[in-house]
Amino acid sequence: MKKLLFSFMAIAVATLALSSCVFNAVTPEGEYTSKSYELPTFENIYVSSGMELILTQDSTVSVKVETYENIHEYINVEVVDNTLRLSKDLEVSFRNAEIKVYVNIASLDEIEASSGSHLNLTAGWVAEELDIDMSSGSSAQGNIEIKEFSLKMSSGSDATFSGKAEKFTLGSSSGSTLNAFDLEAINCSADLSSGSYAEVFATGFLYAESSSGASIKYKGTSQIEVKTGSGGSVNRAE
Repeated sequence: MKKLLFSFMAIAVATLALSSCVFNAVTPEGEYTSKSYELPTFENIYVSSGMELILTQDSTVSVKVETYENIHEYINVEVVDNTLRLSKDLEVSFRNAEIKVYVNIASLDEIEASSGSHLNLTAGWVAEELDIDMSSGSSAQGNIEIKEFSLKMSSGSDATFSGKAEKFTLGSSSGSTLNAFDLEAINCSADLSSGSYAEVFATGFLYAESSSGASIKYKGTSQIEVKTGSGGSVNRAE
């Protein structure tokens, strides 16, 4: 009897714990509207929760969110430690909600994209340096002209970049994909692992390291240092 009572109590506790983790699924309703934000200055951006971040380089700083009327209240836009953080309430999930965040700013140090978010730099970005960190199924597309460009990718993230860079540093893992044959770098360092894939173009020197089923295809330079292991590959594109 005691064992039966204990089992019943354990099931009840587990059920209560699971019910507390259930998300409130919100279906988009109403008109598609925009909301502007007055915020302190920031040097970095973090975006998540499936939002699309559309960046435009401009001396006048502005932040605007476009989505459905009933979604705005669940969107968090704040500046913490010089970072503009774009996220949603943790207890809420959205059903096919399109959320676009338009940010105008002259310069940034770092951009972090996660949880299915999309980074849009197709309007162009010119800078001395820029670091981009992508994870958890995030994606990015951009046209850039950056002296020192650093890109980190993990957990199935996907990116396409074009333009120019003097120094391009890539670190990619866990099934991520980069299409960058149209990004002309003078010097490039690419370190890939765990089934990730990258296409790179270097005119000067290329360091290419690939392991655990990862694959690097390259164009351009014949000055190359290659390191492979555990099924990794590095090949010149045909």
